[in-house]
Amino acid sequence: MGFCISLTNEDSIGLDGEFNEQLDLIGLQSEWHDYKDCQLMTGKSYDEVALNTHGRRFCHLRGIAVLIGSTILMSRVPKRSGHVARYPVLDSVLRQYGLKEKWDDYFIGSAFGLLDNYGAHESSNWGIFWQDVDRFFSIHDYQLGPLIKSSLPHDTVINLVKGNLKLSNLSLSDEQMDVVSIAANGIISTEEALRRVKNIR
Repeated sequence: MGFCISLTNEDSIGLDGEFNEQLDLIGLQSEWHDYKDCQLMTGKSYDEVALNTHGRRFCHLRGIAVLIGSTILMSRVPKRSGHVARYPVLDSVLRQYGLKEKWDDYFIGSAFGLLDNYGAHESSNWGIFWQDVDRFFSIHDYQLGPLIKSSLPHDTVINLVKGNLKLSNLSLSDEQMDVVSIAANGIISTEEALRRVKNIR
């Protein structure tokens, strides 16, 4: 399931006030506080930059798009075939802006993949190629951006992780790395990822 929240600027992501109010409207404020309790050390103060980073990460993992004027910030998930957007999140944005029918017309002939290769073959598991989503929104005068910014190509990030594992004498196959990647991006649980990694030879 995807969600949308509207903010006045990017800097308010993760901060008290508007961000909390918007999460409360979609029923996820308590989940955000639970996330912070797990991620942040009790008794330590955090600056706005750190809270913004955690807020972006929470929205990325939980499938929450952030709408700021004509700017749309969404989860960008790395796959071996390229970056994809989570369709449930995209769908919530399309409905918010009244663009669902235009997307359906545009999407004919566009390619998509599965977020979880072992998951259900239904729209809740679709990964729509990022460049197709970016092109669609630019046609309609919206600017698409990732919640978590990285200038590194998706395959470079995955290769860096594999390289770090090898330094610890650990080696994962491409299929196992796919499982690690979708768990790191909130598609499946950590428990499910560990179970799958053990079963993949």
